[in-house]
Amino acid sequence: MNATAAATLRSNDAAGGWALLMVAARITPSGGASFYNQWGSVDGQKYGGVSASSAVALDSLTPGSTIDIEALASFPGTYTLPRASVSGSILFLR
Repeated sequence: MNATAAATLRSNDAAGGWALLMVAARITPSGGASFYNQWGSVDGQKYGGVSASSAVALDSLTPGSTIDIEALASFPGTYTLPRASVSGSILFLR
């Protein structure tokens, strides 16, 4: 299974400055976890984006197993967040 998280935002910092942005896609099957963090920065008074992917082989699923998918974004600077998204797909093989 693969999931991708992405965030696009505008930095409200002064021109010439910049601030960090962290995006993570997390897949949590029953009894396990997979994380991927992607740090980026956006220049002051400009738009920018960061994306992150996470993949995990789900070979121990049984009937009734659960799979949780989350997209996380952290931006400790001052930003305007116009768009965030998460996407993924599941392929079942026998």
